[in-house]
Amino acid sequence: MAEDSAEAAKNQDESQVQDADQQSEAVDVEAVEQDSDSEGGVKNKPRTPSNSPVTMLGDTYEIHSDQPLEKRNVGKSKAFHVVSKASPDDSYFALVCEPHLLPRSRPASAYSGFSSPVLIPLAAHGKVFWPPHKKEQYVFVYKDTLGERLLEPKGTLALGWDPDHIVDVIIKPMIDTLQEFEDRKFVHGSIRVDNMHDGGVAVNKLDRVVFGDCLSMPCSYAQSTLYETIERGMADPFARGPGLMTNDLYALGVCVAVLMRSHDPLAGLSEDEIIYEKVRQGSYAAIIGKDRVKGPVLELLRGLLHDDSTQRWTLEDVTVWLDGRRLSPKQSVRKKTASRPFAFLDEKHSQAQTLAMRFDDSQSDTVAIVEDGSLEQWLERSLEDDDTVERVETAKRVAKDTIRSSTTYPYLIAATLSAALDLNAPLRFRGYSMMGDGIGPALYKASLLKEDLKGFADLFAQSVAMYWITVTENPDVDKTTLISRYDNCRGYLRHNKVGFGLERCLYFLAPEAPCLSPKLEGYYVTSAEEMITAFEDLCQSGQINGLFLDRHSIAYLAANEGKVIDAYLYDLNLGDDNKKTLANLACLAAIQKRLNTGSTPGIARVFADMAPKLLKRFHDRDVRDELRGDLEKYAKQGDLSKMIGLLNSASTIDKDMRAFTQAMAEFSELRKENQKLEEQFEHEGTMGVATGRNIAAIVSGVLAVVTIVITTLLFY
Repeated sequence: MAEDSAEAAKNQDESQVQDADQQSEAVDVEAVEQDSDSEGGVKNKPRTPSNSPVTMLGDTYEIHSDQPLEKRNVGKSKAFHVVSKASPDDSYFALVCEPHLLPRSRPASAYSGFSSPVLIPLAAHGKVFWPPHKKEQYVFVYKDTLGERLLEPKGTLALGWDPDHIVDVIIKPMIDTLQEFEDRKFVHGSIRVDNMHDGGVAVNKLDRVVFGDCLSMPCSYAQSTLYETIERGMADPFARGPGLMTNDLYALGVCVAVLMRSHDPLAGLSEDEIIYEKVRQGSYAAIIGKDRVKGPVLELLRGLLHDDSTQRWTLEDVTVWLDGRRLSPKQSVRKKTASRPFAFLDEKHSQAQTLAMRFDDSQSDTVAIVEDGSLEQWLERSLEDDDTVERVETAKRVAKDTIRSSTTYPYLIAATLSAALDLNAPLRFRGYSMMGDGIGPALYKASLLKEDLKGFADLFAQSVAMYWITVTENPDVDKTTLISRYDNCRGYLRHNKVGFGLERCLYFLAPEAPCLSPKLEGYYVTSAEEMITAFEDLCQSGQINGLFLDRHSIAYLAANEGKVIDAYLYDLNLGDDNKKTLANLACLAAIQKRLNTGSTPGIARVFADMAPKLLKRFHDRDVRDELRGDLEKYAKQGDLSKMIGLLNSASTIDKDMRAFTQAMAEFSELRKENQKLEEQFEHEGTMGVATGRNIAAIVSGVLAVVTIVITTLLFY
């Protein structure tokens, strides 16, 4: 089944995730304090945990890690029983997000504002200390109004429902909900039949369905390629990007087809084979198969399953159709088919789009068909596509002009050829297939799982991403925005300084990503406030006794809280340990003051212990002693602003410098006198003779004068 293939594809990196969990440090923290943030989530301050399997989200929800609810699992997000202190009689469950899959924490605030009966109510969301993994993870707590699934993930994707029943139960309530989505710029991304539930009502009495979770994983991650458009289906599930309303409408059309059809024409096919069939036949024909669709639903399905998103029905079109007005959707344009197939990697391809999917699977074979001219020959003679031939020639020139080394050329030619043959396809490079705005989540996943990041550096440094964005004709791609982002990333990679590099690209392209600093391993830090809280917790437990900020934390702050760190980036990049230490203190003090995080005595104590090193810049011993006493006082108060203010006090520095200048002048005079005496001691035999003679002459003169005066007085 399509869902089986999707699940298999998503499980291929599961062992990597488990290894990453086992290698992470066991950080002792507990979620106890509740506070609403601007995104509508719950922020918990980490504390030392107990051995209890119960963890709290805020003050209300008890999540029982020893009570899994397998029937509520959604892909890799596992469900657990929840008890609400405010509503103990109601049923709740929590979905614990996998660390390498970015949860949709920001769209969650918009989701909380929807009142649609087809959506499961979101009760709370935020990070908690998760006892099984001994680290913080993000969770979503839902009120359980789901009932039973309409279709289990491994069920047959053909239910044979009556079209009129589908209109009343699925289409009408869902279109009202999608209208709310459009008003608030929200995309569901998990509209599929195995995510539909009966709400506890018998199927023959259904008046609506309830959709399950759509927030615990990246948008569309849990979707089989069956429910995704051809282009998004080609992308890796974690790199499909946030999606658009047109993608939800396409998924709704697939749901209608699955519920209505009596057989599954794609049964047993792999994800790639499903895409092949969609490319070959068009989505409507591939999904409907031999079923005969009659009446108004035929128009709806042709409109929603149109492969050109500019021609796909909008919400307005569906609303008009529901009102009884008949529209005539344009037929999807069939892709060009070659008169004879092209053999590549033991597969025969009759269309350029399916061939482009395979170039990055074997770069050496791709180079071979370019060098022997067989690709251009097939395009000219069998496909008769002169435009594609011209694009291929351009792609070859770009790859050769951009090349930095012979080892990168095969990857570059595979990426550029793929873009040239399929103008709507995702960006394919070094084993990744990503939509334009899915690079950030892909980079986050690779960074967390300690995968090779060279490919991501090459994406921008060698202009692979920029080439792709200039040639793509996918109407769903915001080219202007992405060109600006890619250009910024290329600029970040020109510098190897802290605050730049791939780390800066990561947090710039994936603003929802938590900070991946090794010092914060075990914590889920998504703001500067949470960062300083985590540092304080680590200091209180004695796990930090040096500098706080590293490449990841500095890049995270530069991307998300530039006002608290931009002024200190220069000092943080210096080789002077003293200035780097002061810059660390100044940055954390700026966070404490700007965000009013409260006292941080643990962090202050670490810096107070560095006082001997920090006070070396002052010359006066009395000044150092006075400053040391004041630092101790402010450290006990946990006031970082006063500590950095004390160390950077202009009046204190000026006073110390004036006293030092005066002392240096006195020292210079004494040094000159000492040097003169040393020169005289070098001639002991004559030392003082000249001076003695001069003194003797003076004394003799004085005595002579005195004698003369006395004699004269006596004579007269």
